[in-house]
Amino acid sequence: MNFRGLFEHLSTMAADPLLLVSLDDVALSEETVYALRAKNVLDALLFRFTADLDKRGVAKTLGADSTAELLQSVQVSPAAAHRYVRVGRALGSIPSVAAYAVDGTLSGEHVDAIVKGLHHIDRRDPDLSESDRDDCVRGLLTEARISTPAAVIERAHEMAIA
Repeated sequence: MNFRGLFEHLSTMAADPLLLVSLDDVALSEETVYALRAKNVLDALLFRFTADLDKRGVAKTLGADSTAELLQSVQVSPAAAHRYVRVGRALGSIPSVAAYAVDGTLSGEHVDAIVKGLHHIDRRDPDLSESDRDDCVRGLLTEARISTPAAVIERAHEMAIA
C-alpha cells in the first residue's frame, strides 16, 4: 500500500494549470464522473481505516480521547470525523452496502444515510428479523442508487413505521 505516492500524484495533477485545457466538454464530463467515483472509493477506504483505528484503540495510544478526535487532529471536520467512525463501525454488519461503497457507486453521504436509516429502523423495531432487516437494507440501497441521502433517510423512516 502506497498512499503517499498516490497522494503526491493526485496533488501534482490538482496543481497542474494545464490539466483540463485539452479536454473537450464530453471528456471533461467523463473525467469529472471518474474523479467523483474515485472520491467515493477513497471515502470507502477511510471508513475501513477508521473502523480499524477504532477497533485497535489507536486513538488512545496516540493520546486522543476518541477516534473522531484523532481524525479532527488532522483537520477533518467534527461532522466528517463522526461520520467516518459511525459508518466504519456499521459497515462490517452490512456487507452489501460496503460492496457498493468500494466500487464508487455510492457516495459517503449515501452510505452514511443508509447507516443512519438502519439505525433508526433498528431502534423502532429491535426485534426485527434478519430477513426483514435484509429487505430494509435492499430497499435503502435501491433508494440510495436513485435518489439523495435525505430521501434515503425519509425512506428509512417510512420503513420503520410500516
